[in-house]
Amino acid sequence: MVETVLAPATALAHAPVDLPSRRVRLTPLAEGHVLQVVARHGATVPAERLAALGDGGSHAVRPNGPGQWLLVGDAALSFDEGRARAAAITDLAHVFDQSHGRLRIGLDGPGAEDLLATGIGVDLTRAAFPVGASANALFRHVSVHLTRTGADAFELVVPRSFAADLWHELGA
Repeated sequence: MVETVLAPATALAHAPVDLPSRRVRLTPLAEGHVLQVVARHGATVPAERLAALGDGGSHAVRPNGPGQWLLVGDAALSFDEGRARAAAITDLAHVFDQSHGRLRIGLDGPGAEDLLATGIGVDLTRAAFPVGASANALFRHVSVHLTRTGADAFELVVPRSFAADLWHELGA
């Protein structure tokens, strides 16, 4: 009998790309984990409870709408690890693992704001969108969750099925 082993394929099997004419670097980030946390009806979720669910990385907990957050990290979570994180906040919120349906793309460099401004309807100036700020938006035709992770650095969380498309849009 032949045994079949399934191995996940990386959706963005690209090396980081420098775009000197745009003064940016495009980087596929570790697939890691993306958890969506949704507060129970009428519940208030304290920031420290959310932070305890994250991996301790800066900007790991990101607003995703009223009573909703994304928790992102570079390390993949096993089923049991994901369940343990969900159990830690089940009194206040529901946790949905979005890891297999979302990918993260890093964009950094002095031209990052300008490149994003070509296709996104968000004021990305540092005064209006400081480090740590997040927003759901469209980049041209692709839905993204955008976070400023540094003065000239952004992370885009995108549906897996649109990741290659977005990669090409940013790199064109």
